[in-house]
Amino acid sequence: MDVTSSLAFATDLNTLESEGDVIQRHLDKIFPAVARRLFALVPYWRWFKLPADRELDAAVKQVHELVNGLVADARRRVASDTSANTTPSNFLDAMVAAQSDGTTAFTDSEVVGNALTMLLAGEDTTANTLAWMMHLMTEHPGVQSRMQDEADRVLGPANRPPDYASTAELRYIEAVAHETMRLKPVAPFLWIEPTEDIVIGDVHVPKGNPVNVLTAHVAMSADNFADAKSFRPERWLEAAGRSTDGHNTQAFLPFGACPRFCPGRHLAMLEIKMVAAMLCRNFDV
Repeated sequence: MDVTSSLAFATDLNTLESEGDVIQRHLDKIFPAVARRLFALVPYWRWFKLPADRELDAAVKQVHELVNGLVADARRRVASDTSANTTPSNFLDAMVAAQSDGTTAFTDSEVVGNALTMLLAGEDTTANTLAWMMHLMTEHPGVQSRMQDEADRVLGPANRPPDYASTAELRYIEAVAHETMRLKPVAPFLWIEPTEDIVIGDVHVPKGNPVNVLTAHVAMSADNFADAKSFRPERWLEAAGRSTDGHNTQAFLPFGACPRFCPGRHLAMLEIKMVAAMLCRNFDV
């Protein structure tokens, strides 16, 4: 959360060191509630609220207050910057600046909505992927050993990657991350909605009709990946990121695709490689 807020919003929320009513406590109520409502047989909350629903409403209110405050801070920063050639230094400032440049029709609600999405998307996705990676490392000690060898070679005497360039050398650790996300995606399904009538394959999908994309299913299908159910990070090195027979990268969708591609992908991969390298350099899991 602190990394996401610092880089995307130019604000360090400092949730790790802060005491009291930190935003994390409210976010911890939102995600379980989202999961419950996704699979609820009846949307009862539209008619009456249980205690858990009232807690959710209060948590959402607190998060919206935080996001609106972040947007207000960004507006002040952008307004105080009189240089015409200054490039926005973060995601939120760029959206706010785009509102006034005459080329992008972001509404106020869209700016707030995108900021909220970034906050929620960066809250636990990378952490969960790292947790699954560590779980798989314990089940596959040979993989862990090879990760440790790479971390020792790249990091040398350092306890963590010394600079951004060094993370590019963590190719096997990156392959382990990709294979972890293929088998255990944080978002095993994605909801999308067509903005116009469209035909997908041979199925007519009307405008506004929700479509559930099963990202985990396609990534573990034998039609897309050879030995699809097995944890084999080497497949990503052998294919060098390209689609080949038995390695369909278009079926690998942990960050979505096309215009809705996750803007935090590169940050997430950097975080994963840095933490995994630090872990492998200093510990046996």
